[in-house]
Amino acid sequence: MQNTREAKSSSVPAWLPWAVAAVLLGVYAWTLHHWLSFSSLASVAKIAGWDWVTPHRAPLLYLATYPFRWLPASVLPVCLNAFAAGCAFLSLGLLGRCVTLLPHDRTHDQRLRERSEFSLLSNPFAWLPPVLAILVCGLQLTFWEHATVFTGVDLLPTLCAAA
Repeated sequence: MQNTREAKSSSVPAWLPWAVAAVLLGVYAWTLHHWLSFSSLASVAKIAGWDWVTPHRAPLLYLATYPFRWLPASVLPVCLNAFAAGCAFLSLGLLGRCVTLLPHDRTHDQRLRERSEFSLLSNPFAWLPPVLAILVCGLQLTFWEHATVFTGVDLLPTLCAAA
């Protein structure tokens, strides 16, 4: 019981990845696109109901964006861009939390040094892997562009065209 308490007190807190992701959410909110862009025009038109084709490729995106159909067209692009920033925040927070929870007992020496029950990294630099993972992903130009402009990316046609 003592080892578990010591490991929990010295490991990375559960709130650290979410705090770093919140900082990046603030950056995304500061650089949020406030109107339509060429890359978001088709997605906003589909969500606004200007496209008569029933969505059959991305049903989860359709369900997640269905409440936005009730908004007036003047605020729809800004709300969808804010929704994209919120989804980016959730993705980065989960990425950081997953990196925090990765086990670090792969070698015999690490198993001898790490005495905690869950084998979480508990040295003074345990905060570095989740923070670096969030920053590398969140500050990547493509991720940043999709976090500030709702594009409703459907990767299936891109993958099929590349194959």
